[in-house]
Amino acid sequence: MLMYKNSLNNKLNGPGKILTYYLYFTLAFFIIAPFEVYYINYLKTILYSIFSWLLFAIGYFKSKNYKTDKKINKIISINTNQLVFLLSIIIIILNLSYILSLGYSLNLTNIINSLRDFGEAYFSKWEIAKDLQFSKNISVQIYTITASINLLNVPIGILNWNKLRSLTKIVLSFSMFMRMILGYLTGTLINIFVVIIEVIICIYALFMLDILPKKKKIIMIYFIFVLLLIFVILGTKAMIDRADYLGWAPWQGLQRWYYNPNNILTPILGNKISFGLNSFLWYFGHGYEGLGQCLELPFVWTYGIGHSRALMEYADQYLGWSWILDRHYLWRNYKVTGRHPLMYWPTALVWIAADVTFIGVFIVLFWIGRFTKRLWLEILERGNPISLALFIRLVILIIFLPMNMQIFQGRIMWWGSIGIILFWLINKKVLLIFR
Repeated sequence: MLMYKNSLNNKLNGPGKILTYYLYFTLAFFIIAPFEVYYINYLKTILYSIFSWLLFAIGYFKSKNYKTDKKINKIISINTNQLVFLLSIIIIILNLSYILSLGYSLNLTNIINSLRDFGEAYFSKWEIAKDLQFSKNISVQIYTITASINLLNVPIGILNWNKLRSLTKIVLSFSMFMRMILGYLTGTLINIFVVIIEVIICIYALFMLDILPKKKKIIMIYFIFVLLLIFVILGTKAMIDRADYLGWAPWQGLQRWYYNPNNILTPILGNKISFGLNSFLWYFGHGYEGLGQCLELPFVWTYGIGHSRALMEYADQYLGWSWILDRHYLWRNYKVTGRHPLMYWPTALVWIAADVTFIGVFIVLFWIGRFTKRLWLEILERGNPISLALFIRLVILIIFLPMNMQIFQGRIMWWGSIGIILFWLINKKVLLIFR
């Protein structure tokens, strides 16, 4: 009994340790990165960040290992193979229609050019994608509202992989590829990153549920490593392509006030690749600059919607609340420092603070840590793919804490997050049996 309890505790604490180490790593990189930051109190920013991540860790590790809710009102049996096949087909159709809305005629040459050049794709197709969310394009509206389908399919499919037929596995894999290709075509990494994280967390869950045999575990470890390596390579290439598109080469004397080319990576990788890799890693750390600047500003309440750019856009579009931006930390900071609120990230802490103050952020982080552990316990006890889908969403939130409030940022992300939360709440009372 004692051995089982120790084993459960080790499995429960695993995600908390990984995420806490990651959060402090981003802070460490912010301190040593070869990029200049401006208008911040370094000590105040670092101490606030240290305490923030500590509150998350306390919330995770000090919460009790309580039993999950056993009150089930209804049980529904689902044919997993049919469900995953249907969801995958829907996802393929939705992503294809969205790609066509971007102006792609599915001309192979145009698509290949976008895949080769993240810079051109980012600065042209991404602008189209950004504008489309405000349009009345029916394909875009359907894609936005049904975003949670994308997030459900991978956990259900991978957690029940052995129950799927070969054709369903192929269609599921292709649906994941379609989601990633949208990121390629718009030069953004978020679509690619989300799919990679979903797959990695699902494989990790299979490890902890002891579903995988030993030989497959070794293969999956290598597979996870390859996925992470691919993401780093793509991220580095994206940063290089964007700089090339803008004609920005700091190692040649252009804007050297911002980036120091004389860093530890340059002698090893050369000027261009070291710049790309440093810029990619800087994505995970540059938000602390925005945090430090906003810490100096007074609190002005944003009526409970300041944590989400999507909600503020909806309020502006349908209620005429254009003034809401003037109350937000980021837009007020823009007037003081010139740091663009949408071009540079400010950490998720600033978005949260717009609704609850910077002191209130500590309480929110404590409960995020606590809820993360609760979801992970549900997964370990039931192998529940719905809980896993919400857990993945929460992990993405935590990964982006040093960067941005990503899961509630754009309209697609907001609808996806709300949909997953609703599915999880329904699943609390209606147990789904995947056969």
